[in-house]
Amino acid sequence: MKKDASIAITRIGNELVWTHIPRSNPSSASATHGNGIPSLHSGDAATLVLSTSDAIFLRMVIPSDDPKEIAGIAANQMEQEAPLDPSEMVFSHEVLGIEDGTATVLGAAASVASVEALREAAGIDPGQIDRVDVAACGLVRVLQEVKALPAAPGIIPLLQVENGKIVLFILENGSLAMARPLAPLETAKPQAIATAVRLALLHANAAPAGNAPLLVLSDSPTVRALGEETAKRLNRECRMLDPASIPPATAGVAIRSLENAQLNLFPDSWKNKLADRTYRRRFLLAGAAGVLLWIVLAAVLYGWPLLLSAKETTLANEVARLAPDEENVNEIRERIRIIERYSDRTFSPLEVLREISLSLPDGLTLTAYRFDAVRREATVEASTPNGTLPAYEFSNRLKTSKLFKSDTFVSGPTESKNGERTTFTMRLEFADSVTASTPEGSAQ
Repeated sequence: MKKDASIAITRIGNELVWTHIPRSNPSSASATHGNGIPSLHSGDAATLVLSTSDAIFLRMVIPSDDPKEIAGIAANQMEQEAPLDPSEMVFSHEVLGIEDGTATVLGAAASVASVEALREAAGIDPGQIDRVDVAACGLVRVLQEVKALPAAPGIIPLLQVENGKIVLFILENGSLAMARPLAPLETAKPQAIATAVRLALLHANAAPAGNAPLLVLSDSPTVRALGEETAKRLNRECRMLDPASIPPATAGVAIRSLENAQLNLFPDSWKNKLADRTYRRRFLLAGAAGVLLWIVLAAVLYGWPLLLSAKETTLANEVARLAPDEENVNEIRERIRIIERYSDRTFSPLEVLREISLSLPDGLTLTAYRFDAVRREATVEASTPNGTLPAYEFSNRLKTSKLFKSDTFVSGPTESKNGERTTFTMRLEFADSVTASTPEGSAQ
């Protein structure tokens, strides 16, 4: 949606500060202090501006140029760095640049509580908020706008006082790479600040930018002295920037909102609330339309219940008339089912005997056969003059039959005293996989 104007709102101490920038004239930014904010119009884009101390920044190098992959990897890395449970945090990122399929990304995170506290202080509804940004991003944007940064590319440290705290910014090729509060101004020591700057530059891999000046954005003599002493310990030049010549950070955030900046710390809970509100509004509208339609139909179709009653009576009479025929059909179906059930002769005595006979090895004589349908088993007795080997061969052949689940020697194989014949008795258990039922009873 195209915005008519951008309003950036932040809080300094107990006082609200906002900057209003119309799209038609971005150079006419106006900053206002007070305990209330101007009325928002439908075309205005309100942006909440968190203080830098309420946010965590992480510079990432992601080996991908696909926006979805970049978003997933950035969110995963930010969740790992989060000091709170991820459900209590809100994460976002923006791509600083892509080169050779590798993206340089600035990730940001803040607690949902800090965002909610700023919204409550501003006294506006989530539906009126377009974005949630951070003061550090707005400051860097106005520094870019007024061309206050050195023209040479590289990594540059910058110090500023924000809400009574010394804040360190690391700028990489004119873009924000890191921002971190260091200490309250009244307790800040040059040695501690210099150490923090060294560590930040080391983390940013800033060895090639060793001669870059230390920028100090302040008109306070105390801050100036602190910056000069810190720069001396870092063996760098200290360059002061006059705040009077630079618009406030809220102006930079307002410009970023007009530019549709990617980084947006808008909590998911607000999105869900707005989605529920939209759903309820649509539900009420649909309900009202349904009631109106019902009234119209009730007026037009007043005789519909009488028609339904007559139809019900007709159908009941038809059901009563067809009841005898239905009973006959069901009886025929049951007979067919019974015939199909008893027509399956898979486990009939003759089929089982046939399967046994086909499995008999040469020289093996079947002497007895008993079939038990109730127990679903058969018992065979056999003899052979060729020793015990045919008995085991017979067992192995039966194991390949689909009719039998198992075969077990009940007795034998046993050779006679004179060694002329070997006899055995075997029990065959029918397979369980057959679903057709076998008629009750037994046969031999």
